[in-house]
Amino acid sequence: MVKGVNKCVIEVADTQNRYFDRAILFVKPEYQQLDFLQLHNQAKLYLHTAQPQQAVRRHAATRRRMLKRGVKAAGIAVLAIAAAGLILFLLLH
Repeated sequence: MVKGVNKCVIEVADTQNRYFDRAILFVKPEYQQLDFLQLHNQAKLYLHTAQPQQAVRRHAATRRRMLKRGVKAAGIAVLAIAAAGLILFLLLH
């Protein structure tokens, strides 16, 4: 919901991004008097510098970290079971 009635909004329909169809940007009050073309160009420039791949990389790094932790935990569990089995084998024989 947009509050207020005097908000200047720029909608960029062609983001040239495979993830997003449109972008809606709210112009700061001190820049609302600028020419529409200048604002639109600034909006496109801003969108082209935004890198969704960084977010994807960040999530991939988190997944890798979680996978490493899971592998470590599984390895420790296997070693603990093997050690318990060896101790049990030695005690029974």
